[in-house]
Amino acid sequence: MFKWLLRVALPLAAVFLLIVAAAGCTSDDNAGGHNGAGDDDTHQNGDDDADNDDDSQPGDDDANPPTLDDTIQAMLEEYLVFSGEPGVTFAVQRGDDAIFSHAAGLSNILENKPMMPDYLFRVGSCSKPFTATVIMQLADEGVIDLDALMTTYLPQYTVWPNVTVRHLVRMQSGIPDYLFSPVFWINCLLRLGEPMSPETVVMYAMMQPIEFEPGEDCSYSNTNFVLLGMIIEAVTGHAAGFEIWNRIVKPLDLQHTFLDIEGNEIETLTHGYADAELAGIALGLPADLLDLISLIPPEYIIEGLLFDGTYLFHPSFSFTAGGVVSYADDLVKFMKAYVNGELVSEEMYEGMMDFSPCVCLDKPVDYSMAMMRRPTEFGLSYGHGGMHFGYTSNTYFIPDIDVMYSLLDNFIPDQSDFMLPELLRAVVENDATPPAPCRPPEDFFTRPDEYNLQVRFRGAINTANAEEPDYGVSSTKVLLDDGQWHAYYIDNDLATLDGLLPLRVQVETYGPSSDTGFNLRGLVLNIRARVFDEADEDGLITIEPGRADDVYLYLTNVALDENGVDANKICLTAVPNRQLPGYLYLCDRDTFEPLVGKTLKLFGAFAMDWDEDNVVEYADTLGIAACECKGEEGQWNPCPDTPPDDDTN
Repeated sequence: MFKWLLRVALPLAAVFLLIVAAAGCTSDDNAGGHNGAGDDDTHQNGDDDADNDDDSQPGDDDANPPTLDDTIQAMLEEYLVFSGEPGVTFAVQRGDDAIFSHAAGLSNILENKPMMPDYLFRVGSCSKPFTATVIMQLADEGVIDLDALMTTYLPQYTVWPNVTVRHLVRMQSGIPDYLFSPVFWINCLLRLGEPMSPETVVMYAMMQPIEFEPGEDCSYSNTNFVLLGMIIEAVTGHAAGFEIWNRIVKPLDLQHTFLDIEGNEIETLTHGYADAELAGIALGLPADLLDLISLIPPEYIIEGLLFDGTYLFHPSFSFTAGGVVSYADDLVKFMKAYVNGELVSEEMYEGMMDFSPCVCLDKPVDYSMAMMRRPTEFGLSYGHGGMHFGYTSNTYFIPDIDVMYSLLDNFIPDQSDFMLPELLRAVVENDATPPAPCRPPEDFFTRPDEYNLQVRFRGAINTANAEEPDYGVSSTKVLLDDGQWHAYYIDNDLATLDGLLPLRVQVETYGPSSDTGFNLRGLVLNIRARVFDEADEDGLITIEPGRADDVYLYLTNVALDENGVDANKICLTAVPNRQLPGYLYLCDRDTFEPLVGKTLKLFGAFAMDWDEDNVVEYADTLGIAACECKGEEGQWNPCPDTPPDDDTN
C-alpha cells in the first residue's frame, strides 16, 4: 500500500498560465559581479552534462579567499545543473550597500551564449508596479480620481458601469482575465508575431461574464492593467511607455528598462524558453486547441520540445499588464523605491500598504496597488512577481533583513522558488563558503538508448510527515518511442527519510500527466540508507538487477481528488528493466549522511520497462498493486480497474 500523499497546491489548469505574459502570481519564497556559463544540458536535451570545471572554481585553495559573491555564483550554477534550465540572473542589495549582480548559464541555447548580469528579460507582471506608479502619480496630481468610474476616462466600456479606477489597480473590479479566453489563445496562435491593440485585448475579456460585483472581492486579472494603461494614454495624450520612461525610468536613472510595444529585435534580450508539452497539458486545453501548437513555426522550436518565446508572440498583447523589458539591477532600484513609497505621496503610500486578501491562480495572496505581500522565513516580503513566455521574474523587499533582490529565469516552468531561501540565507549570514561543484561524471548520461530515464535531484531530506516540507530541485527526463527526451516532472520534488528500519530515503517528483483520466505523472525512487555507503571513491553506485529490497523505482500516473489536492488513484506505468543495472551518482559522498536536514545531491540513470506484465510483476515484488485507489476511510486498496492505464509509449 502507498504510504505517501501528494502535496499539490495549484490546479493543473493554472500552471500553463505561468508562461503567459503578466501572469505574475509567482511565489516569493524564491530570491540573490559574476557571470558564467552553466551546464550544457540545461536545455532539457538528452546529452550528457558538459564538463565546465576549471581551475578557478569558487572555494579552491588558491591565493584569493572565497567571498559571498563566490557563494552566490556557485549556488546559481549548481541550481542550473539540477533544474536543467538554461540560465538565471540575480541582483541583491542589503541596506544601502551596492547592488551585487550575478549570472549563470545560457542566454541563448542555439548560440551557446553565456548569460550576463545586464542582459534583459521580459519581466511579465513585474510591469504592473510601473503602471500603478504612473496611475498613482496622476492621482496625486489631480489628473485622475481613483474613486471615479472607469467610464469617466474610457466611456466606451459601459459593459462595466460600476468599476472605478481604484477597483482596477487593486484587482477588485471583477472584470475577467482575457488570458483565460480560449478564443484569445486561438487567435494568438493563428496570428503569431502580429501586434494586438489594447482594445482588442479587452474585447476578449468582454466575451466573458463579470466574476463578482466591483469592490466585493479580489481576483487577479490582467485586463485591469491593460485598462489602466489605456486610461494613462487617454488622460495624458502620451503613449504609456513614454509616461513610464518620463516618470520612473528617467528620475531613477534606470539603465535598460522600457515598455516594449514594437516587438523589435533587441541585441541584449535574453531568450526565454518553455516546454510546449508541459505547458499545453498543464493548461488542461482541449485536444483541438492543443493541436494549434503545431502552428508554431519550426524556427521557434528547439529539439522538438522547447519553444523559444522571445519573439513568438508580439509583446503588445500584454501592454501595460506585462510588456516591460528590464534587467535585475534596474528592477532592484525601482522596486525598492516603489515599496518604500518614494514615488508617490505619503497619503497614496498609506493606500499602497493597505492590503486585501486576493486570489491569484487559485492561490491566496495579500494584494494592494500592484504590490504583493507574502510571508517568508525571513519576515514579510513586498514586491511583485511576473511571467512571460519563457521568462520568470521575482523582485521583492524584505524589511526585517533589509534585503532587496531580483531573480530572473529564462525557462518556464522554472523551479527558482526552491533555490531562493538558500540564496537569502547566504546573503543574511554573509556566508563565504561556496558549495563544491557538483556534476555527474562526464559519461554518466551517455549510455545506450535503453537507459531511458535520467534523474537529477537536489534537496534537503524531510521527515516523512513534514507539514511544511523543504522541496527540492529536480530534472527528470524520459526517452520515449518518439526519440525525444521528455521533461516529465516539474513540481513537488521531495526527499523524505522513513524513520522505520531499515532506514530509507525516498525521492518523489511530480508534474502534469498526458494521460486522460490522470492529473499527474510522477517518479518514486526509494533507496535504502546503506546503499549510499557503496559509492566508490568517485561517488558512483551500481545497482545490479533484482535489488528491489535496497533500491526500487517506478514511474506513475496519479489522479487527484475533486479538490485537486490529494491523490486518490495511483498506477505504476514503468519499472526498471530487470536485465540491466541502474546507476546512481552521489555528490559529497565523503560528507553525506542520510539524515533529516541533510542535503541530498543525486543523479540517476536507469533503463525503464513499460511492459504491462513486467509492471504488474514488479509491483508484486514490492507488495503493492499496480493500481491502487484510496478508500472512503483513507486506506489504499487495489483498484477495480487494474491493470494501469498509460499512454506514455
